Amino acid sequence: MKKVFLGGVLVAGLCTMILSCNNGDYNAAPDRNTDIFSPLNPATGVTVPLGRVQGEINGSMRQFDSSAGWTDSVAGTAFFQGVKYDNAHTAEFLGGTLNPYAGATGDYVVVDSLNNTVYYGVMDTNTHSVYGLYQGKIATGGSGQGVITLKGTESGRFRGTFSATLYKVLPVLDMTDVMQITNGEFYVTKFK
Repeated sequence: MKKVFLGGVLVAGLCTMILSCNNGDYNAAPDRNTDIFSPLNPATGVTVPLGRVQGEINGSMRQFDSSAGWTDSVAGTAFFQGVKYDNAHTAEFLGGTLNPYAGATGDYVVVDSLNNTVYYGVMDTNTHSVYGLYQGKIATGGSGQGVITLKGTESGRFRGTFSATLYKVLPVLDMTDVMQITNGEFYVTKFK
């Protein structure tokens, strides 16, 4: 009798747990005031979910959303970046720098005379050493053309698009090793 009672209590507990997890149908566009743009609503101009940096790298779309965000911790400069963990030991990152940044939306062009850049790299997650780094802004000249378009900063969230031609700078500067970033987009919160 004791086993039947305990079995009944177990079944009742499991049923209660399963029913309590049902929060109703998922609604991507709830009828409440929110300033987080839905990528499912074309009127917002956002096609990626919050917390993602993505771009086509040499024609192949890559998403960097393991960790993504932005900061303006350096005066007059804003950085955005997304990280994608490939395995337990390596991670890829894609991001950009806007300088001078004073909170204004618009185009930040990547050329020799400005400090704006788009970058891509691969690093060891254990030693934090960078295996390879490609960058749009090259201090020695020959920077690839590119642009970062900051579309909005609503509630401290960065959103926009980017594209650039990147050159390998680490481990050795190689102007013949070129990477194309196209259809880049970011929608990220501020790093804490």
